Amino acid sequence: MWKPGPGDHRSATWPRIEAMAKSEGIVMRREPGSLTPYTRPAQAATIYAAEIASKNGDEALVDGFHSRLYRAYWEDSENLGDHSILERLMTESGLDWAEFAPRLETGLYDGIMQQQHDEAMMIGLNGVPSFVVEDKYGIVGAQPIEAFIEVIEKVLAERQVDLAIAD
Repeated sequence: MWKPGPGDHRSATWPRIEAMAKSEGIVMRREPGSLTPYTRPAQAATIYAAEIASKNGDEALVDGFHSRLYRAYWEDSENLGDHSILERLMTESGLDWAEFAPRLETGLYDGIMQQQHDEAMMIGLNGVPSFVVEDKYGIVGAQPIEAFIEVIEKVLAERQVDLAIAD
C-alpha cells in the first residue's frame, strides 16, 4: 500500500481512492513517480472495441477490455503506450490487433478522440475518472457516492420540470 510522503500531491486523496478501487476489485500498485504512459493508443483501442462491440451486439466486450486495461495499468504497472503491450491486452480481450493496427497508424480515431476531449473540456472534465450525466453534468475524480446522488437528483428534478411544462 502507498504511504504519502512530504509534498506528495496525493496525500489527502490517495487512501480514499485506493479504498474505492479495492472495493471494485482493483488493486492499485502504481508507485508515485512511476512512468505515466502515452495512452492515446489505448484510447483509440477503446473506440475500436466499442465499434466491434456495437457491430457484434456484445457490449460486454468493451467492459472486459476496460477492466483489462485498468488491471494492466494499476495492478501491473504496464505501459499502455507500448504497442506490444496493447496488442497483448487486446488479444487477451478478444480484439483483433491486425485489424486495429492500421487504423491506429493512420490516425483513424484521432478526430473522435479530439471531439471527446473538446466535449469533456466544455463541461469541465479535466481528470480521471470522469463521469458524464445527461451530456451536461460532469463528475471529476474518484468522488464519494453522495456526489453521484446529488447529480442524479438534480437531473430527476429537471425532468419533473420538463414534464410539468409538457403537460
